[in-house]
Amino acid sequence: MAATCSRPRPWPTSARDFEGPPMTRMARTMGHTVVYMLGLVLNRGVAFLLVPFYTRALEPAVFARLDLCTATVLILLPIFELGMGTAMVRFYHLYDDADEQRGVTRTSFTFVLGAVAAWITLAFALAGPLSRVVFGVADQTTFIRLVAVTTGITVLGNQVLSLLRAQEKSVQFAVLNLTRSLVGPGAIVLLVVRFDMGLLGVLWGDIAGLATMTLVGLVMCRRWFGFGVDGGVLRRMLRFGVPLLSMGLATSIITLSDRYFLRAWVGLEGLAVYSLGFKVAMIITLVTRAFQTAWPASAYQIAKEPDGPQHMADIARFVLGVVLSIALLLTLASPELVRLFGGRELYAAGRYVVPWIAFSYAVYLAVLYVFTAVTIANRTGLVFIVVCGGCLAKIGLNMLLIKPFGALGAAASTLCAFVIELALGYVVAQRVYPVPYALGRIVPFAGIAAAAAVGAHWAGGLGSGTGVAVRAAIGLAFVGGALVTGLVTPAELRSACRQAGRLRERLFRRK
Repeated sequence: MAATCSRPRPWPTSARDFEGPPMTRMARTMGHTVVYMLGLVLNRGVAFLLVPFYTRALEPAVFARLDLCTATVLILLPIFELGMGTAMVRFYHLYDDADEQRGVTRTSFTFVLGAVAAWITLAFALAGPLSRVVFGVADQTTFIRLVAVTTGITVLGNQVLSLLRAQEKSVQFAVLNLTRSLVGPGAIVLLVVRFDMGLLGVLWGDIAGLATMTLVGLVMCRRWFGFGVDGGVLRRMLRFGVPLLSMGLATSIITLSDRYFLRAWVGLEGLAVYSLGFKVAMIITLVTRAFQTAWPASAYQIAKEPDGPQHMADIARFVLGVVLSIALLLTLASPELVRLFGGRELYAAGRYVVPWIAFSYAVYLAVLYVFTAVTIANRTGLVFIVVCGGCLAKIGLNMLLIKPFGALGAAASTLCAFVIELALGYVVAQRVYPVPYALGRIVPFAGIAAAAAVGAHWAGGLGSGTGVAVRAAIGLAFVGGALVTGLVTPAELRSACRQAGRLRERLFRRK
């Protein structure tokens, strides 16, 4: 029987359209962020620990092919999902009745299940041509089919994770990530080491982890999922979600399209070096993805407050300060991290990639914060205009920079494309849902972080003892300069410390 829902509440377009008692959301947002981060550390942290295993167990060319498979999964994800994960989070909060919310989740799940089946069938049929596009040869169809299956299971798992995000059940979210982090890596190591399956072992092991997480999640949330479609709800969800497909696809193009240019113009070994540096820089995503996961549901609640835009600006200022500092820390430590993760002299040049990509993800988080304002105003169609600008910039920069500069050109093009997307997104978002970001404090802080990164990049080429000393001095200078910008006031720091203490007591107090 089809699920049915009444018309949702009208879309808000400004803070005046919201009603509800004001309340402080900073602590709640940060609390969920910390729990999400614990889950992501369990999941992604284990994945990062696998990188040294990959660089030692797989030849550089095979490691590069693994990166091509991963990139292809991430590019296919938004196409398979059609924005339904984000739409579920948004529409869940538009209804107050549990039965109507259940109608949203079942409509989303039923549609996504059918879409995934159709996309996988199409990918299997076109495996040969897709293999030529991804790998440059037509005989890697097995990898393409496994990539399609991985993408489909990931999309189904995201339905469960989206529901938990909408319900702000961060602990259950962390449990599911723990499940995946136990099963997937264990299966990968077993298949690669014991059965010598190489890249096939990595892909099958990842599928095992994803499938287990998805099945456990569906059992955990079984009362919310089932079969049934409300046509009216589905149309509204697609009208909201499909424009966001452009954002997901554009993000994948900006961060991943350079792999295919590197494979064609530099070769698999050059791609392997870039991939290693990229993965080291992605340590920052343990934090950015936690904020990204917690933020939409929190933002939709914050927007109900009369001073919601100001709360959103305060949280964004604090978060950007954190992620820019982490990006600089990764830059300072990049020579040692690349040596630790790479293990081979071939990968040493990957340190030049780290700062560009680390700061790229910091900027990308700012893009997501800006776009949240657009989704609050239900103007997701404007996202398409902005992301097109970022995509065109990335493709153009790829063609301009990768051939002469290789991996460094690919990394620089990623950061430049995200900066362009952020600038365009900020202008558009401020027109539909103005948020008073403290640019007078954010921009100087970002400038100091960038200057420190340039110095750290130069110091990384010095001798080990001298280089470490110079990089440590740069880090201390950054701290002093950052305090001058006033990005976070002393009162806010004291408040943050008090909230952190309370959160620690809640997380670790004895039952």
